[in-house]
Amino acid sequence: SLRIDTNLVFAAGNSAGSVMTLHASFVNETERQTIASTFNNPDLDCLDCVGNSYTHRSVPLAIANFWGAISDTAFMEATDQVPVISFHGTEDASVFPGEEHPFGYSTFPKLQGSDLIFDRMQTLQIDHVYKKLVGADHEPWGLTGENAYLDTLVDGTAQFFYNYLPASSV
Repeated sequence: SLRIDTNLVFAAGNSAGSVMTLHASFVNETERQTIASTFNNPDLDCLDCVGNSYTHRSVPLAIANFWGAISDTAFMEATDQVPVISFHGTEDASVFPGEEHPFGYSTFPKLQGSDLIFDRMQTLQIDHVYKKLVGADHEPWGLTGENAYLDTLVDGTAQFFYNYLPASSV
């Protein structure tokens, strides 16, 4: 009734939202149960157990990863084939582009950032673009004034996603 084609869904995440998007797209149910939690929340069950009867893909067509990470790039497998465009500041000290505890706090499990995601996707031959934001810290969106990265982020994401739209929908 809303004329939404659920087979043409893209996902983007910023920081923790990107961590969630990457995990939702690349971690299967068995793997999900092995990931350590930092909280004592109840298990919310599998991602495909949403309780509705809608027909939809369980993963997006493509992902925009804005300074995110995944708990283990080994969760990414050649059969996944979810293209990703990543943007990450080289000086990010919150969600590191390499492998580190978020914010440098050992109470959080280590995450593997965009540097390692790019390497893994190259190995698996999954389409991936990585835009390193040289000298940028975490979330360089800018709240006021000029933003040196905004065009790179918006235009890069739009062009990347456009490549995955079927010709019939363009």
